[in-house]
Amino acid sequence: MGESRVRYSTDIPTEYYYKYREKRETKPGDFYYGKDSDMLYKTWIAMKRGAALGVMTGLTMSIHPPPYSIGYGLQNGFKFGMPPLIAATTYSVTMSLATNIRKKEDAWNHAIGGYAAGTMMGVWFKNQRVGVFCGLVAAMVASSFKKMAEFGILDTPLTIRRERVFDFYRTGWMIERPPQEGIDDGDKNDAVKHYSP
Repeated sequence: MGESRVRYSTDIPTEYYYKYREKRETKPGDFYYGKDSDMLYKTWIAMKRGAALGVMTGLTMSIHPPPYSIGYGLQNGFKFGMPPLIAATTYSVTMSLATNIRKKEDAWNHAIGGYAAGTMMGVWFKNQRVGVFCGLVAAMVASSFKKMAEFGILDTPLTIRRERVFDFYRTGWMIERPPQEGIDDGDKNDAVKHYSP
């Protein structure tokens, strides 16, 4: 006959997990990380995002309705795919220049960069009204994003990790598995019980 042993529950209550869990460090998004006066870094980040948006826009517009021709698709893709790249580059360069001239890092620099980026849309499409409208909208959006970054709303975790699930063993494909041995009665005093192997 084997020796008796006390069995304890291995489940950690949810309230203790949230109370004692390790807080992850956060940092601002790529574009708001570092100084606004660093023109090369900001321009590189903005160009990557503008190029990604331009590719998506260009691909979307290249399959526009008739005439269905390769030339028409390429022309449409270039016409609507380049403005995001140009606007993003103009935004970052103008914002960094404004920061270096004003010697201040605040939302006004981003508003100036946003307005310059919006006017590039008007230049590309040869329409002054489009440029003014896009400039005002981009200025408001850019300054709002800068303010949100200052308050930590746009911060992202340094490590991507899903929250730990302590009762994951109970779940299965369309079934509920039985609990592990000793889980249900782990809080009972069963020191006097003997278990044979």
